[in-house]
Amino acid sequence: MPEVLQADLLIVQVCEFLDVGDGVYRFHTPSRALSRLPGVAVVDVDLNHRLLPPLAEAADVLILAGFDWDWFPLLEQRRSAGRITVFEANDYYYDIQPWNPLSAKWLDRTIQDSFRQGLTLADAVQTSTEELARRWRDRTPRPVAVFQNQLTDVLPLPPLPDRPLTIGWGGSPGHFADWYHVVPVLEKWLRDHTDVHLAVMNHEFAKPFIQLPAERYRFTSFGSLAEYLRFLRGLDIGLAPLLPTDYNRCRSDVKFLEYASQGVAGIYTDLETYRGSVVHGETGLLYKTADELVQCLDRLKKDVLLRQHIRERAYRHVAENRRLDLHIGKRLEFYQQLRSRSSPGYTFTDEVLSVVVREDRYLQLRRQEPEETLLKATSGPTSRESVQRLEQLVERFPHYLNALQHLGRMLNDLREHRSALPVLERARALNARSARTMCEIGRAYYNLREDVKARDTLESALKMNPYYQVGWQYLIRMGTILPSADGPRWAACAHALHPANFALALLGVKVYPPAQAVPVLRRLLDCYAPTFMAEELPAAAAAFSETIRDVVGSNLPALTQPGSPFLELLQRGCEVFPQSALMAHMFGRALHLAGRFPESNRQLVRAMELRRTALTYRHEFPKEDGTYHFWQFAEHIRAVLPESGESGSK
Repeated sequence: MPEVLQADLLIVQVCEFLDVGDGVYRFHTPSRALSRLPGVAVVDVDLNHRLLPPLAEAADVLILAGFDWDWFPLLEQRRSAGRITVFEANDYYYDIQPWNPLSAKWLDRTIQDSFRQGLTLADAVQTSTEELARRWRDRTPRPVAVFQNQLTDVLPLPPLPDRPLTIGWGGSPGHFADWYHVVPVLEKWLRDHTDVHLAVMNHEFAKPFIQLPAERYRFTSFGSLAEYLRFLRGLDIGLAPLLPTDYNRCRSDVKFLEYASQGVAGIYTDLETYRGSVVHGETGLLYKTADELVQCLDRLKKDVLLRQHIRERAYRHVAENRRLDLHIGKRLEFYQQLRSRSSPGYTFTDEVLSVVVREDRYLQLRRQEPEETLLKATSGPTSRESVQRLEQLVERFPHYLNALQHLGRMLNDLREHRSALPVLERARALNARSARTMCEIGRAYYNLREDVKARDTLESALKMNPYYQVGWQYLIRMGTILPSADGPRWAACAHALHPANFALALLGVKVYPPAQAVPVLRRLLDCYAPTFMAEELPAAAAAFSETIRDVVGSNLPALTQPGSPFLELLQRGCEVFPQSALMAHMFGRALHLAGRFPESNRQLVRAMELRRTALTYRHEFPKEDGTYHFWQFAEHIRAVLPESGESGSK
């Protein structure tokens, strides 16, 4: 007989499968611990897995480590059925470092909007620190729970090894500037103490940050958490430098856990990150300034007994207080309190059980061949080859909703709209509440010149799910080509629902006649100007200047008449985007038409200077080699430490 697996409470977590940081501390070990509680089964599942939709619908608790716009109707359905959805938000992305690998993704305002929607549309938010929870509570009316990162297995404390005193640090690329800022002080101290060795684990880019003889400097490339913990066994003193940024203040104290569990005496920056965990002189040392860091180094180097005392007290603290099994019950209690109905129980299907990686009642649905095929087919521009791959995939897996939706979209991309419609209807039969499917159907109708059907379908999709951003893009683009009296209303509604997305707002401007578009553009410029991060400015400048150019078209002479607000708009645009040559050019041309020749020449000369600067950079750096990261570090350090912006100087 086939095995039967039942659960009184089903928890499904949609997440990536990682062997570093978040994957271990936030996703997989908490899931494994929850599954060991009576009656609980937990499934960690990849976002693109073909078996996700029925599990997401049936889960008593659905945990999302990211938000998909198309899920809004599902969340509403789950709420009405007494099931809860919890959004995992464990980093303060609103202050993410520009060199962080996640930064480019976060700079996409559609991602920012989806994150904000996750905070507000789920039933609750879970995070890793009190400081981060405080910030989320300012952004959402939902309950916010703090589940600290905890340890699972704490191995016996290793004895003090017989080796040269070794100081070290390990971190992800997000820590580049934290390390870069502190290494001048550390390198000077190490050169004054030639009997001390240094060990560092990070991306290879950070290896030359510090210059020491090879026999005293061991560098290890960044790897998995298991590799990192083995690296820590080679340290006597561990450093935890953090610049005082909002992102860093919201980090977890996981480095304290890792140092303490591996018998490393730690020296930690005195920020919110560690103040609740480290007792100065007992479980670690805290410092605020470079001078205090040097004092801590001197103290631990000279006082072997203090070093032993700290490593033993810190180890005992985490072994007795920071094990996951001591805290996991509170997490389940939080979920149970949110639920409005008791669970009817869940029986896993044979289809799920045949493909999972399983540890008793903890199950993992990782990507398999169908999911890898989908990702490969959708990873680049749409082509006939990628469409054929998906056609073969949905023939083998006819209920693979995600694959059907992508196939329909890609057929639309290739302008094979009549072929797209039956594929999309298959997807709609699997999930009638999907705005993603409905909007692609509307797109197909539009390109088949069935304008009434297209509009009705798009409006129905957005009525069902007003948060589906792509649907607004389709509807507004349709309004720019087929003018409608409803165009301004659509644009205003899209902006209200997706206020962070300036690209969507600028698209909406194009449904207005030019004379009406100018004051709308001015309002948007003033609205978004305070929100731009430095790394966003180039793309934002291009988006605004190109929209102004497209809106004006051949109407520039009319818009430069006396009393026109157009010149004021361009002047404001040049103030917000002084790096924009196009904005300077348009302002210069408009001033010329208005008869203000000296001012016109100043703007046109400024545009020429910007061009020369751009050409100089292009000649000096024909290929990006990472040099600009040092510029980012310097800008970052000066911004957060304006009185001591020189790296490690004070």
